[in-house]
Amino acid sequence: MFVIAGLLVILGVLLVWLMTVPEPAYVSGVAHPEQSGMSVGGERGERLGNAGPLLFWLQSCILLLIHALIALGVAPRHRTPSFWGLLAAIAAVSLAVWWSMYESYMDYLHTGVAPAVFGFPLPTSLALFGVPCGGALLCVFYVWGFRRFIYSEADEAAYEKLRAETGQPRIPEH
Repeated sequence: MFVIAGLLVILGVLLVWLMTVPEPAYVSGVAHPEQSGMSVGGERGERLGNAGPLLFWLQSCILLLIHALIALGVAPRHRTPSFWGLLAAIAAVSLAVWWSMYESYMDYLHTGVAPAVFGFPLPTSLALFGVPCGGALLCVFYVWGFRRFIYSEADEAAYEKLRAETGQPRIPEH
C-alpha cells in the first residue's frame, strides 16, 4: 500500500510539474513560407522542450503502478519470493521497452534518422510490438501462476469446505 501511495504522490507531483512547464517555442510549427494558413514543423529537438524527461518518468511510474496493483490483487500469503521475482522481471521488460522507445524517439527528434525494424521506424516498432509484449507477459504470468498465486488448491479446498458447511449447492439453482 505504501508503494502504491508513494507512486500516486509521485504521479501527482509530475502532473502538476508538467502543467507548469512552459510551452516550447514553435511547438505548433512556424508559418509556411509560401502557403498562407499552413505551418511547417517546429525545431525538431525542441519539440518536447523540458517536458520530455517528465513524460518519461510519468510513464515509468504508471508502469510500476500497474505492477504494484497486480501485486495488491494477490493474497499476501501467495506473494512469495518467486512471485516477486517474476513480477519484477516482467516490470523490467516493460520498463526496458519503454526506455528504448523513449530514447529512440528522442534520438530521432535530434537526428531526424531512425533505424527501421519490421518495416517501421524503431520507436513505432517498439510501440507496435514491444509494448504488447509486457501485457502478454502479464497474461502468461496470470495463467501460469493462477494455481500458485491466485487460487491455490488449498484455497479451493477451504472454499469447498465452507460451501459444504453452509449447504450451498456448487452450481446455484435458478
